[in-house]
Amino acid sequence: MLASNGTRDTISFFLHWVRDRSPLVSPAVIMTDRDQAQIRAIEIIYPKSRIFLCKWHVLRAMRSHFNIIEFPELWIKVQDLVSTPDQAVYDRLWAEISSDPSFPQPFVDYMRSQWILKPKKWSKVHRKQLSIFEEGDTNMLIEAYVIFRFLDGMLTYDKIRYHHILKSHWLDSKRNRRIDRIIYTLVKHLEPYFQNRHARQTFGFEGLDLAAARRQVIEASARDISLDSVLNFDSTHFHVASQSCPGEFYAIDLVRSTCDCADFPRIRFCKHIAAVYVHFPHLCSEGNNAPTPPESLTAPFQPQNQASHDTTLQALTQDIVMLSQTLASKTIDRSADSSATLEAARSAKYSLTAAIASHQSIRALPEKEIIAPNQKSWPETAERMGAKHGPKRRYSPEEHGLTARSIGVAKAKRRTHTDPYAGGERSGKRAKPEAMSAAANTRARAPPPSGTASPSNGPIVVPMPPSASAPACGLPASAPHV
Repeated sequence: MLASNGTRDTISFFLHWVRDRSPLVSPAVIMTDRDQAQIRAIEIIYPKSRIFLCKWHVLRAMRSHFNIIEFPELWIKVQDLVSTPDQAVYDRLWAEISSDPSFPQPFVDYMRSQWILKPKKWSKVHRKQLSIFEEGDTNMLIEAYVIFRFLDGMLTYDKIRYHHILKSHWLDSKRNRRIDRIIYTLVKHLEPYFQNRHARQTFGFEGLDLAAARRQVIEASARDISLDSVLNFDSTHFHVASQSCPGEFYAIDLVRSTCDCADFPRIRFCKHIAAVYVHFPHLCSEGNNAPTPPESLTAPFQPQNQASHDTTLQALTQDIVMLSQTLASKTIDRSADSSATLEAARSAKYSLTAAIASHQSIRALPEKEIIAPNQKSWPETAERMGAKHGPKRRYSPEEHGLTARSIGVAKAKRRTHTDPYAGGERSGKRAKPEAMSAAANTRARAPPPSGTASPSNGPIVVPMPPSASAPACGLPASAPHV
């Protein structure tokens, strides 16, 4: 959305237009950066969608209220507080942050009022039962190309391999404020790029999607579950022992294809169901392909009857001959020949050629030539290649530093704040004075000196000097001036 303002009405108008153009699309999760206008507009247009806050923007906002260099331990605990999905760990971390006197009290008050009282949008404790396509924790995937990978069966992304496509590639890292240039770039370059990438993903050129890659990992890990860990009650209900928590079992219902483990909601499949299919492949339904059992559980390979193989091959050859004669006997108009018919005929020709080569033990491609890697050093390789290097020029002492003396030292652009959540800004930008340094926090938390009244003990009473014009009864003649 390109607009001159980001008010709730403007965002609501845009989201209303998106909803009308795509009435069948109902987002399950919408992620934002805590912009209140965006949140209110989303709640109006998509009231059933869950609103999550971007982890990067959440940590960036938190680090702006204290100095992460002066309080490194606090910064580690804050990151763990945002990232943990365990309620017990979350409560323990917040108790440590709020009770530690070495942490600045203004930051604790800020966390309590702005974040702790409303954790559902930002804490991972409340992000349970999500599918693998709803597990993202940032809203910057449009402008950044993120490298996803699987680590120990869990989906993660490489934070140090962010490449800002829109800003760095298409806009050449230039600060261009012309709106027509941005629209042209979006329409002519960025949109075709993502359409082409989506097509490549659809046809499998970009590898497996998230669900398929996760299923592959599950099927591989299911082979490690032994038959003794699977309790068979009937043909549809099983209990599988937990591998990480001894003594616990997960209930499996093959009719509904469900499991009560925590990993099941990600792709509606888990290693416990896969283990059942490994050990009981006859129970596998058509929609669920059973994983291949491990070699120790499979029966020894028995070759098929050679006579039946030859009979099958002979029958297939006769069918191919009959189909070829039928196609050749048809009177086909040359103008009616379609590219699909020709392509199918070429494909059949190549398949038959490969079958003949396979039957004759002849490879369609030449044998791969194995070339040993070069084990020689560079001087030996250069001598063999005939590379010649001239003598290296030696500079006189007067020539050293000549460029710096002539045009000055080249000033490279250096980033002062290299923290991943800095965004080019220093930490503590909105912090109170005691949250900027450990010394200031110590002074702020120090008790007042003995004999000095504390401001929190009530107003300070200053005795007034006796007035010469006061009456004998001791009552003031007039109200004192403050």
